[in-house]
Amino acid sequence: MKFFLLLLLPFIFSSATLLANDQSDDWMDEHMPSLEPQKHKSLLKQSHKGISETIGSFSNSIDIFFADPRMDVESNGSRLKLNLLSNFTNKEPAVFTNSVNFRLDLPRTKKKWNFILVSFSKSLTENNDEALDAESPDESVRNQDYFAGLRYFTKKSRNFNVSTDAGVKLVWPPDPFAQLRLRESLFVANWEFRFTQALFWFQSRGIGANIGVDLDRPLNYKRLFRFANNAGWLKDEETTNFNHSFNILETLSSQDGIAYSTGVTSLANPTPILQAYFVTVRYRRKLYANALFAEVQPVGTWPRNRNFAFRPGIILRLELVMGPNYLGGKDDVF
Repeated sequence: MKFFLLLLLPFIFSSATLLANDQSDDWMDEHMPSLEPQKHKSLLKQSHKGISETIGSFSNSIDIFFADPRMDVESNGSRLKLNLLSNFTNKEPAVFTNSVNFRLDLPRTKKKWNFILVSFSKSLTENNDEALDAESPDESVRNQDYFAGLRYFTKKSRNFNVSTDAGVKLVWPPDPFAQLRLRESLFVANWEFRFTQALFWFQSRGIGANIGVDLDRPLNYKRLFRFANNAGWLKDEETTNFNHSFNILETLSSQDGIAYSTGVTSLANPTPILQAYFVTVRYRRKLYANALFAEVQPVGTWPRNRNFAFRPGIILRLELVMGPNYLGGKDDVF
């Protein structure tokens, strides 16, 4: 068996602060004219920082409520999340899936080290909640694959997040894996540009990568617009999957939220080919504290393999989250 070691050198950041002496004599006004512009730059920097923090906090709060997969990686606190999902499509057998996502903050590591146990996803994208399709819940459990390992955060902040995963897929013989993930957020006017990149390796599947570019803009204090773009690539399969969608996510109250999405999926092998159009409405309700959620999601798709004929469906989800920050009703934190 080959052994794979992924090394990550910590990023080093430095900053400098300009000091100005508050004097008003003629010599200083004549020979140091840059002092006043520097004050304006400082005010502009503080204003930009305030806007960035407001937009970033709002995007994070929306993603926490709607259980966006990136929060499984970036948020703090030990917790166990279980998902039970039923997918009903017109004139087709029902599909039942389940997923497990467990993380444990290791003591005395300042939350830099996590133990993780996660349901195995085919593409190892951000959305590890996608379990394998099965004909019944029992069969779904039997067919489920998991991977376990350690996650180390090199950098963890609102604007920048870098983590490294290493462990094994729980099969026999064990299947080693490693992943390097980077996320950076840039703020321009009232927009957040969020770039996510992940490079991963499985001994059984080889090297792959995922890239995401999301553009977020708050529409008001409870509604967010998002233009989401994702690409997934596996070297050995020589294919690339693309997903593009327009989304509006809205909190109706402290207990309810609704999200509207429409977009397209495509496959490049090597030329991009449109695979499907889709439109969904996702209603999510908090049933108890931050620990129990239920969802109803009508879905409409127009897939290529059905000559783009309309296929209606509905997805039902029950989500249970257990941990000290959830049963007590507190929001997840960063």
